Amino acid sequence: MIGIHDEEVELSQESERIPTLRSSGVGNRLVIIEGNIGVGKTTLAKKLSRSLDYKLFIEPTIENPYLERFYAQPKKYALSLQLWILRQRYNTYLEAVRHVLATGGGAILDRSVFSDVVFANVCTKEGYISTEGYSRYGLWREKALQHLPVPHLTVYLDASPQCCHSRIQQRGRECEGGVPLDYLTKLHEEYIVFLEDMKELGSTVLHYNWSDFQKEEKIVSTILQAKANKWHHMTEQKYALHSPLFQSSFLNELEN
Repeated sequence: MIGIHDEEVELSQESERIPTLRSSGVGNRLVIIEGNIGVGKTTLAKKLSRSLDYKLFIEPTIENPYLERFYAQPKKYALSLQLWILRQRYNTYLEAVRHVLATGGGAILDRSVFSDVVFANVCTKEGYISTEGYSRYGLWREKALQHLPVPHLTVYLDASPQCCHSRIQQRGRECEGGVPLDYLTKLHEEYIVFLEDMKELGSTVLHYNWSDFQKEEKIVSTILQAKANKWHHMTEQKYALHSPLFQSSFLNELEN
């Protein structure tokens, strides 16, 4: 989905100028690593980043002010958590896109703004987020995604909810101590729907059985050989012209 364009495109009167890609190939791909909690996304993302020489964008957990409170009182904090994470994932994805556009290099993301809806859907079905709250979340998500290019590749790590639950217990993060197996099961089910959505959007989906950890060399080889849609020239221009989304005022509204 990305085109080749030697000119710099004016983002806005207030924003900086971002150069577009000067070359095409596997080195300028944006790859998202997806999967259930505890499946092993971060570990693989770090390895792929080193092997492919792609810039790594890790999802923050320590700085999240709502995560621990959500696991303790999900109904009280679910919407606040989702809006906060939507903001963070949106901002992180923008940074990754900017990196690809400006440098021609690749980017690896540990989960993304696209899969954010997986968690919002589960929280809503569980009654943690009200219909009104979900509508508010959906409005902001729609506004954000309509301006974002789809990731070239979606790498999905598939392991049973039971396996993920066991790994969560083994890694012993305090904030995840109360994650129930039923919650992981529902996330697993929503992820299946999400993968079909990503295919329809044009992202190439690479599906791996991650019940047993595999060597990253196999995935590196697949990423390098996989066919992926390019970010076409017109998409790149259209994206650059939507400069207000780069401004902090838009991101701040997510929490107001």
